[in-house]
Amino acid sequence: MIDAANKPADIAGCYTRRWGIETGYHELKQTMLAAALALRSKTVANVYQEIWGTLISYNLILLEIAKAALVVKCKPTEVSFIRAFHLIQFELYWAAVTRSYDKLPASMKHRRERLVSLLNDERPDRKFDRAFKAKPQRYATRVLRKPA
Repeated sequence: MIDAANKPADIAGCYTRRWGIETGYHELKQTMLAAALALRSKTVANVYQEIWGTLISYNLILLEIAKAALVVKCKPTEVSFIRAFHLIQFELYWAAVTRSYDKLPASMKHRRERLVSLLNDERPDRKFDRAFKAKPQRYATRVLRKPA
């Protein structure tokens, strides 16, 4: 940090990239994995498979968001990840139940059109500070009362 080669613009760029990475971690851990504390697999090979499956599905959701944003000519960051995740999850459940494989291309086109309707709301007049939520406790606690 003290090196003269580090310019304020470089530091600002690093901060922007770091913020994007932190947002990606949040989307993976909180949204896709539902804040689960551990992986469900019991063997090393299955843990790898679970991690790769999660990363692939995360990238496919981002790809669908990018394609939907390209259609509307907006930034992909303007599409809500949580809403897109729930929409794609619902559409995939529907596709698994109906077993109508010939309708999948039309379904994907319809999904992209629906993703466009899920743009984040602009809040230019927002004047509230960020609120920090209390972290949930991992284990239930029991309060011992003193005898009266």
